[in-house]
Amino acid sequence: MIGKLEGLMLGSLLGDAYSLGAHWIYDTDRIDELYGTPEGLTNPLPDSFHPGKTAGDQSPYGDQILILMESLLQCRTFDQGDFTARWKKTMTEYPGYQDHATKVTLQNLSRKNPPVPSGSTSTDLSAASRIAPLAVLYHEDLPSLVDAARSQSAVTHNSPGVLEAADFFARVLYRVLGGEHPTLAMHQVISQGLYSKQTTDYINAGLNHTTASTRQAVADFGQACGISGALPSTVYIIKKHEGSFLHALEQNLLAGGDSCARGLAIGMILGAFHGASALPDSWLSQLKAKDEVVHFLDSVILR
Repeated sequence: MIGKLEGLMLGSLLGDAYSLGAHWIYDTDRIDELYGTPEGLTNPLPDSFHPGKTAGDQSPYGDQILILMESLLQCRTFDQGDFTARWKKTMTEYPGYQDHATKVTLQNLSRKNPPVPSGSTSTDLSAASRIAPLAVLYHEDLPSLVDAARSQSAVTHNSPGVLEAADFFARVLYRVLGGEHPTLAMHQVISQGLYSKQTTDYINAGLNHTTASTRQAVADFGQACGISGALPSTVYIIKKHEGSFLHALEQNLLAGGDSCARGLAIGMILGAFHGASALPDSWLSQLKAKDEVVHFLDSVILR
C-alpha cells in the first residue's frame, strides 16, 4: 500500500509539473515544434501564463495541493476553515497566475461576512483534481475521503459538477488503491447512479470514446478548463493509457490546453495503480516539491 500511496501523491504532482511547460498552449502544432515529446520536466515559455516558473515547479494548481498538504499536516484531518485560511494567505500574495476562480474566491473571502464555503461558481476541473493528499490521509475511509474531496473543492469551485467530479475521482482512487484496474473502477463508480445526468454523460463519453488518437479525442471533447471537456478527456486518457503512467502523461501534454488539471488527476490515479516504482527517476529528480511530499507521506503514513 505504501508504494501505491507514494505513487498517487508524487504521480499527481509529476502530472502537473510535466505539463507545466506546455500548459495552456492550445495549438498542438506549436507544442510539437517547441517540445516534441519531452523526456523530462520543461520550462514554460517566457511569455506564458507562468512567468518565473522553471522546470520542476508546480502550476498554480499544484501549488494549491501543497497548501492542502500543509493544512493536513497541521490539523491531522481535513479542516475546511484551516485550508481556506491558508489558501487565502498564499493566494493573496501569490506571485504567479491567478485564474478567474481564484480572483472570485478571494473577492468572496474579502467580505465582512464571507460565504461558507467561499468558492466561485467556476466549472474548471482543477479543484476536483487536487485531492491526492486527501486520498493519502483517508485511504481506508471512503466516506471521509469523499466528504473531504467535495469540501476542499468547494473552497474555490463551489459548483455542482466540480463537486461531483471530485467525488468521482475520490471513489475511483479508493477502488484503485484496493486493487481494481482504473477503467473497471471508473465503470463501477459510474454504474452506481450517484451523479447528475450531465456529469454522468461527461464520464460515459470518456469511457465510450473509441478514436485511436488521444489528441483527436481531447480535441473532440474540448481542450479547455471546464469539466464539459476536461472531465471526459481525463477519463479517456486514463482508460486508453491505463498500462503506462509515462505514456499517459506524454499524450496528455501533447493534446494541449489545460493539461495541468488533467495531469493532476491522471497522475494520481495511474500513480496509485502502478505504484511509485513506475515513476521515472529522472522526472522525480527534477521535482522541486519532492522532499516536501516525502515529508508529508512519512508524517501521514507512518504516524
